[in-house]
Amino acid sequence: MINLSKYFRKGLRNTIALTPGAQFSYTGRWQEIYSNLAIDRWHMGDFSSAEYTLNIELGRDRKEIIKCLLTASPNEATVVVYGRASTNGDIVDLSATVTNSYVELILNPKSGTEQGAKAFFQASYFKSHT
Repeated sequence: MINLSKYFRKGLRNTIALTPGAQFSYTGRWQEIYSNLAIDRWHMGDFSSAEYTLNIELGRDRKEIIKCLLTASPNEATVVVYGRASTNGDIVDLSATVTNSYVELILNPKSGTEQGAKAFFQASYFKSHT
């Protein structure tokens, strides 16, 4: 059994702190990007906002990492990209759709040559106050 206390400790103001030398490593189930890939979906009553790190790859030489924020109400959703790094140019465009029930983070290839790129994400969700 893994001893989590080797990696985490209680931080200031009831936070969880990593012990020195501990790091996070992310992996996930890749999804291929074609038209309007809903890479994530959550219900409006559960969360109001999310912060994403998206990892996108197209073959060996085309890589992209994107940091973005998504916030939504029943009638509107907004995505803001605040960090982006890529080799050989951007691979995807981001957008969001919303209904009274759920919100989706949508990925689209920049052009036809980016079809089939692979993506996965890591997210932090922020609970709705309602």
